[in-house]
Amino acid sequence: MVELARHWPELGGGGTREYVGHVLSHTAYPQENLVFVPGMAEGTMASTLPDQIARLRLDTDPYASTSHELVHGYPKLSLGGVLSVDDYGYCLVARQATDQSIAESALPLFLARLIFSVRLAIKPAI
Repeated sequence: MVELARHWPELGGGGTREYVGHVLSHTAYPQENLVFVPGMAEGTMASTLPDQIARLRLDTDPYASTSHELVHGYPKLSLGGVLSVDDYGYCLVARQATDQSIAESALPLFLARLIFSVRLAIKPAI
């Protein structure tokens, strides 16, 4: 996290493909399973998501993209899958988009606070 915070200003928030790849290369996640899709979530997400996902991590902050990610990503989240909203406690519009999408879709979710900014939910089998 310190490394990401140190580079935040020069990356403009999201980072380059190379930088994100470098950060992810230090995880135990199989690199062959990673797919990088350049572009805004609103223009790329609906057509590039697999049919089922185990974890949906929202970290784009703007209202429109956060809402879009929930509308298109949550239905593909598997039962028992994890939803995490990175800036829920830090970014007002991310929180508003999340809360409104959950309310409008009547999603039976409890957003648990992980740390100040992050909220987690498990998709129930309802």
